[in-house]
Order: sequence, then structure tokens, then C-alpha cells
Amino acid sequence: DILIVDEALSVGDMFFQAKCMTKMKQLIQSENVTVLFVSHDISSVKALCNKAILLDGGEIASLGDASKVTEEYFSYRFKNNQSKINKNKPQNNNEHVLSVSQNNFNYSADKFNETNSFQRIKNGKASFMNVVLLDANEKPIEQVNFGDIITLRCFVKIHEDIHNLIFGFHVRNTNGVEILYDDTVLQGCDLLSVVAGETYVVDWKFKIILQESNYNIAVVMSIPINLAVADVDMCDFIPIATQFSVLSQQNRIYAAIHANSKYILRNITSND
Repeated sequence: DILIVDEALSVGDMFFQAKCMTKMKQLIQSENVTVLFVSHDISSVKALCNKAILLDGGEIASLGDASKVTEEYFSYRFKNNQSKINKNKPQNNNEHVLSVSQNNFNYSADKFNETNSFQRIKNGKASFMNVVLLDANEKPIEQVNFGDIITLRCFVKIHEDIHNLIFGFHVRNTNGVEILYDDTVLQGCDLLSVVAGETYVVDWKFKIILQESNYNIAVVMSIPINLAVADVDMCDFIPIATQFSVLSQQNRIYAAIHANSKYILRNITSND
């Protein structure tokens, strides 16, 4: 049997959408039904499908692994919409900037050079030179334990004067589904003004509350045009900048992320 679903998750309320996704997964996993799922929602395609087809003008532009094809769609969309940012926008202060020379850091770029070319999007205005994952002692790591605090360190080279610059990163599982995300706008940082020839190091520190698995980290550097519709001039986007594994923890978690919530128990049994 073949179930054809065309943009079904774009309609209905959250309960309807959740029921659709759950039912489709059940059909695929338990009843061996083929699902042809048509959508522009990259996350849904990654979560549901193992294979994908990218159509362009009615022609097949790409066919293969869902994670790979969705990255091609993402790259295609930005490469066809890259535009010049308004150079007349006012400059902002750089209070959150730490400017250093990369010579102060001796991290090998071999691993970074192995993976950084895959589906990379660049406009030549600024680029990542190296991306490393560090432990609490600032030593490069590829394996982490649940609960560890790690640092994602990015070395950046500026090639043109830029008045507004945003940094961000994504943590994705092996299917390419977005698990964690942060950027300097969400952090409340001022937009960065930089000058050609400058070099920066960008550090992101976060706690590992992920289940045992393998993960990819994507890094992004862009110039905002209209953030309300995610319209940016993409300076550099690397889908696989570095990778890491979370080792098994003593108490297994049964979801992608540990909630790290506060547990409160109250007995409200009536005395009547």
C-alpha cells in the first residue's frame, strides 16, 4: 500500500498535526506502508522520511538520503535568494566581542577540513577557519558524558567590512533533525560590526543533556535582512562543522533531551 500525503501538516490544529505524524510513523514502522510525503517543512521530512526527492520546475534535482537532500534544498533556497544587505544601516557597539589571534590556539583543523565542504554556503564576506569542541580544560574532544559542560569554539576570518553580523549553531541528530539551537540574537547581543582582515573566536558554552547517540554541529554566520521571515545574507553556513558522541549514562532518558525540570509532590488527600 502507498499513502500519499500532500502538505497535510500545514493545516489543522496541533492535535491534528501530532495525530498525523504519529499515524504515518506507525504505518511505516509497523505495517510496512510506503508513505509519499510532500512538504516544504525540512524538520518534518527529516523526522519522517529515510529517502527524499528534491523537485525543481517539475524535474528531479536530487534523489537520496533524506538528510542529504533536505540540506541540498536548504542550500538551493539560500543560494537563489542571497542579496546585498543595506550598507546604510547604523553600526552597533561590540560589547560582547572577544578579539584574539588564532596563533594563541593550537587546535588542528584536519577534522574540520574533512567535513566543512559538504553543502557549505558562502558569500565570501566572512568565513569559518576552524571549529572545535572542547572539554572543561579546553582540550579537543569527540566524546562527552551526560551532564558535561562543553565549549564550541569557532575561528572566524572577516573578508569585507560588515555592519551587522549574527553567529549561531545547530545540534542535529544522525537523521539531521534539529535538537538544539542558539544564536547571538536570542542571546540578546548587539549586532556585530567588523572590518576586513580581522579575526575572531566565538565560544558557545552549553551543558550536555542529550540522550546517548551521535550528533552533528552546524555553524552559521549571517547578515540580517528581515529576521521576521528568516531572510538573511548567508556569509557562511557549514552543515557538518564538527561531530560528537554522547556516552551512555547511568539513568537512561527516554527522549532526545532531558527536561532538567523541578519535581514537586503534594499530598492533597481530603481529611473528611
